[in-house]
Amino acid sequence: MKSKFFKRLVLGLVFIGLLLIPSMSFGAATCVVSEDNFGSFRVITLSWLAHTDGAVASGTCDETTSAILGNVSGVLVGVKFEPSAGNPPTAAYDVVLNTAGGADVLFGSGANQTDDDSVTTMWQSPLNADSKSPTLYQENLDLVVGAAGSGNEGKVILVIMRY
Repeated sequence: MKSKFFKRLVLGLVFIGLLLIPSMSFGAATCVVSEDNFGSFRVITLSWLAHTDGAVASGTCDETTSAILGNVSGVLVGVKFEPSAGNPPTAAYDVVLNTAGGADVLFGSGANQTDDDSVTTMWQSPLNADSKSPTLYQENLDLVVGAAGSGNEGKVILVIMRY
């Protein structure tokens, strides 16, 4: 009698565990990185999906998850923040693109982004303290997104001029 009880208990726990597995993986943040080359320009696109906490945490989209983000060199001449038309992030979401040392190569230009995909001013030229475009020399980059809302998505498009 005890053996039937324990068999049912174990089967019930296994069934509950199988039901929980998909819900645990659904909330994970993801990032897909792609690259195009146009003469002396390199365009890197980071397509992100926020975790249930509304973030894409450090380490989700970096040189360890995509070789494209490793050893990036050139002048960052432009960046575009493009919210998804179908599942946009919340208004005033934040984007940071850190080096391995923790410096934001966007110099704050990713703060308080709009969630309106029809806005054409999403192209920006990040400028450093000397009002110059940041120069990257073999930098490992790490995308961090905050306050985007659960499961919302967007893109960060970088235009880098090689030197």
